[in-house]
Amino acid sequence: MDDGRVTHVRTLDQAERQVRAFLDEQEPGIDHSAVDIDVTPLLGDALVRVREAQAAAEAAQTATVNAARLMRGAVRELRHQGLSVTDIAHLLGVSRGRVSQIGERDRVAETARRRLQAR
Repeated sequence: MDDGRVTHVRTLDQAERQVRAFLDEQEPGIDHSAVDIDVTPLLGDALVRVREAQAAAEAAQTATVNAARLMRGAVRELRHQGLSVTDIAHLLGVSRGRVSQIGERDRVAETARRRLQAR
């Protein structure tokens, strides 16, 4: 704590609760339930790597979502051009089942859109 008081926990997930309990013990007449507690472990460069890993995972998730959107668009466009599921699968490097699955999701989404518009 900034004022020199110290408390210890076995695991980081217990830290916030432990600090509140410690504050309640040190200052019994004060409600500490709304106090902002920022637990910052002193991990040196390892914390930098944790943040880098989190950022990379987030970027990967965004890329995955974007790739799926692009794949659906490609399947939709190729189907509208009259290509077979087999040909689309070959072009995209995926299985015929995956192409059918992507196409089915589009059909379900389009049906739902039409139903909503009809209301």
